Amino acid sequence: MAAAVSVRPRIGEILVERGKLDPLALERTLRLQQSNVGSGGKQERLGELLVTLGLVAQREVTDALAQQLGLRVIEAGAYPEFPILEDA
Repeated sequence: MAAAVSVRPRIGEILVERGKLDPLALERTLRLQQSNVGSGGKQERLGELLVTLGLVAQREVTDALAQQLGLRVIEAGAYPEFPILEDA
């Protein structure tokens, strides 16, 4: 019996679904990403490229990645500025 394969939604699809990115802008960016493959064969990550082009904010990419991975985004203000040390 074959195991069911879970397919994660893609970051671009999540951003389009949330209304943060136009589908045509996603297509253009994906084409740009494909054409910019370096000599080492490494592609720039889509989220990085979208932010560099000014199409989405870094926070929008962070939120989409959190959704994709099933994680919560924790605000930095939720943590103390300095570690709390116990007396030894």
